[in-house]
Amino acid sequence: MTHQLLHFAPWLVALVVLSTILTLVFRKRLKRLMRLAKACATDKRLPRSVRWLFIIGLAAKALPVDFGIDEFCLGLGIILLVTLHRETWAQIRSEIE
Repeated sequence: MTHQLLHFAPWLVALVVLSTILTLVFRKRLKRLMRLAKACATDKRLPRSVRWLFIIGLAAKALPVDFGIDEFCLGLGIILLVTLHRETWAQIRSEIE
């Protein structure tokens, strides 16, 4: 068992270092994206169905089990915003920046 762990130790160290670097590089962008998702979930200018997509997506992000529902809901919500609710989306983005 320890021999197997020693075999994967360099990969685990590389994974931790890489994830730390990516977190530091994209921290501002990730924070902005989460603020945008939260704003879309609570903004009354959007239809209730689109807001619920963001609410479900954000709630699924908080769960320790990954079903892929969070990416699906957030992605579908973004597609609806960009195609059907373009003006509101632009207003929300300008308010966040």
